[in-house]
Amino acid sequence: MSDRRKILILSANPRETVKPRLDEERREIKEGLRRSKRRDHYEIETVEAVRTRDLP
Repeated sequence: MSDRRKILILSANPRETVKPRLDEERREIKEGLRRSKRRDHYEIETVEAVRTRDLP
């Protein structure tokens, strides 16, 4: 399907911070999308360890 929308999930864990539960959050987002009636209209892409210089 050419008109699919992309959901981009960016994650980072700064040094000296409590480790977030990013894996669990990504799984919950993906499971929610799978239950959606319009799931075929979206695709999910994840990028881990994002740095500020990666964003532009």
